[in-house]
Amino acid sequence: MDKSKAAEVGEVQEKLRQIGIDRGDGVEIAVDGVYGAETSLAVSQFQRENGLPVTGKVDFKTWETLNDVYEELLERRKPPERVAAIGCNVRLSGGAVGDSVYILQVMLNAVGARFQNIGKITVDGAYSGETAAAVTEFQRAAGLPQTGEADVETFNRLATVYNNFFEQVCS
Repeated sequence: MDKSKAAEVGEVQEKLRQIGIDRGDGVEIAVDGVYGAETSLAVSQFQRENGLPVTGKVDFKTWETLNDVYEELLERRKPPERVAAIGCNVRLSGGAVGDSVYILQVMLNAVGARFQNIGKITVDGAYSGETAAAVTEFQRAAGLPQTGEADVETFNRLATVYNNFFEQVCS
């Protein structure tokens, strides 16, 4: 397979992976540029979920729908200018997926640019070991119990620091 074809397959795989993480459907797809059984199965599932003919192949309509769904996802995931404190008993930890984790990761990256030891992490909406390590470092820097889980106190403290950062930058 030539490099351009592998790049196109990789793009399909990455979009399917991000959509799967967002939906929390547990579809794990390798982004390796190889259109094998795993990719075909993920395409079939995407087609089924979106009312398309299930072929396992990316035709024009599948590509168009994939791009539309992915663009909607990106629009929802724009970094917020302000994050409201949460009052519910939330605890984000390993295995959590979705917009709350995405927002947590965005805040950690923004705040991490100002704190030593909080490195840049992948922002994909999936609570990984990398996310847990960044949360632990933030908790250490903020004088909170170092659990690696984003509980209400950690999330709200991070939101306060994040909001203060944006007020300084945008003023």
